[in-house]
Amino acid sequence: MSTAATTDPADIAARHLSQGRVSAAQSVYSDMAARNPNDPRAIGGLGAIALRNGDVTRAMDLFTRASRLAPRDAQAMLNLGVGYQAGGKAEEAEACFRRAIELDSSLASAHGNLASLLAARGEREAASASLETAISLAPKSSEFRYNHANLMLARRQHGAAIAGYEAAIALNPDHVAARNNLALVFKQTGRMEEAAHQLAEARMREPGNPEIQINLADVLGHL
Repeated sequence: MSTAATTDPADIAARHLSQGRVSAAQSVYSDMAARNPNDPRAIGGLGAIALRNGDVTRAMDLFTRASRLAPRDAQAMLNLGVGYQAGGKAEEAEACFRRAIELDSSLASAHGNLASLLAARGEREAASASLETAISLAPKSSEFRYNHANLMLARRQHGAAIAGYEAAIALNPDHVAARNNLALVFKQTGRMEEAAHQLAEARMREPGNPEIQINLADVLGHL
């Protein structure tokens, strides 16, 4: 059986980055770039780190360079779209996300990021469809479930919102935002004890979160 997936430096660096080990990821990407200054994966990875550090200008420079080196690479196009989105250029970001989907329709993050743009301009049905695609491609993503639940709540589909938040929490029990929003739906639908339970769980995970404290006090007051 091939071990390429576990030994490829770009995969290793991406795993470091996804798990918050930024320094380790930067070390691997920098080593890749030193070996091949025109490696689009290394350049894109360094761009992702720059964006994570708040340096949008440097990130865009790196993302643009990577996309020019690999114009048919869906991940490079997705990264460029993320950079545009971070810089407030929604039209350019959308074009990149749609192009990334054209290049690789199985790239879940492209569908998820496109959904965020559609939702921001009020196209909730289209955003929901994009998120449903993202969920089907990455069923273990708590964020896609959470974002979809938010859309369902905005559309006043309380049952679907509850199911979505519960799915996100099942995947990530420490998802405090999902617990908070689930509690708000429970409150709206008169399920105060369940709301209090979710807020108590959220407070246990983030005891210093003022929003959780206020919402819990409100629900306890109703009880």
